[in-house]
Amino acid sequence: MTDQGELGVRPREAVAALAPYVPGRHASTVMSQYGLDRVTKLASNENPFGPSPRAVEAARQALAGVHAYPDGASTALRDRLAEQHGLARENVVVGNGSDEIILLLALAYLEPGTEAILATPPYSIHRTAVVASGGTPIGVPLRAYTHDLEAMAGAITDRTRLVFIANPHNPTGTYLDAAVLRRFVEALPSQTLLAVDEAYHEFVDDALRHSARDLLDDHPNVVTLRTFSKTYGLAGLRAGYALAHREIVATLDRIRPPFGLNAVAQAAALAALDDHAYVSRVVAETRAGRARLLEIAHEHGLEVVPSQANFVAMHAGDSRALSEALLRRGVIVRPGENLGLPGWIRVSVGTADEIERFAAALDACLAGRPPA
Repeated sequence: MTDQGELGVRPREAVAALAPYVPGRHASTVMSQYGLDRVTKLASNENPFGPSPRAVEAARQALAGVHAYPDGASTALRDRLAEQHGLARENVVVGNGSDEIILLLALAYLEPGTEAILATPPYSIHRTAVVASGGTPIGVPLRAYTHDLEAMAGAITDRTRLVFIANPHNPTGTYLDAAVLRRFVEALPSQTLLAVDEAYHEFVDDALRHSARDLLDDHPNVVTLRTFSKTYGLAGLRAGYALAHREIVATLDRIRPPFGLNAVAQAAALAALDDHAYVSRVVAETRAGRARLLEIAHEHGLEVVPSQANFVAMHAGDSRALSEALLRRGVIVRPGENLGLPGWIRVSVGTADEIERFAAALDACLAGRPPA
């Protein structure tokens, strides 16, 4: 490649200062780097059980029509989601994963001189969206690894336009009580939007689980974000949605790309919604796997954060060294330095076999045994 010279155009300073998103290591890369013939990836909070067979078949059928643009309004999917949540189609917006909707919210409601409040550490895409839109992120440290809603309320000013809350939170997996969240919303100024990211909603224990959707009828400034990437196992198709006041949906429709959610994703997501037996199995196995990860951490004397998601954060001391040692044994976890949790590793729930492979690799690492 020839030298193309120095580029004269420059991004905004805030964007230039952003660190690029660091995804979990891909299994094929690790296999090649370390000469392994098998790798267990527990780094990206993926659904290890695969997508619903109904979703796969619907996607296969939709492929025959990809020469044509998809339904730009995602009519069938939005109608089904509206029915499921007791809303109208005009209260539902879909996107390429919930990440796209997070960015759209920031672009629509933030500008230079305005602020958005989020946890420290945040789900990284929340912060990236705020900075990309020209707004100022105001980080509020977690308390006991959980959103400190009292401190977040105290950080609100007349410049605050957005508040992001992940419930359960990523990267800690902690969960906010329904009454605590409702009190926060009731004190929120009407000119401030609350976006509650419920990517891991279905994995929450039944006795604890609630949804910000329940707040929408009385609080039109509440937006609930969901994804098909986790419980439904469609991370590779990038489908997500939000439930919101119809004026918010109409605003996002003004700036979202036309034909945004592709036809294959629309078909697969719609089919996945109706496979209740599949969802029940995934939720049950994920909760069992989460319990086993907590047990493994305790067996090895590692501090853990009680999680309601499909991952567990474990305190590892030198988390980079431990993550590297696990890599050499064919197990990929996420070092906390990439997530704002230095000294911790985040371990996603895998299949029962994958979790036991992690347990054996962790035991070997902590005992100082060399890789086989």
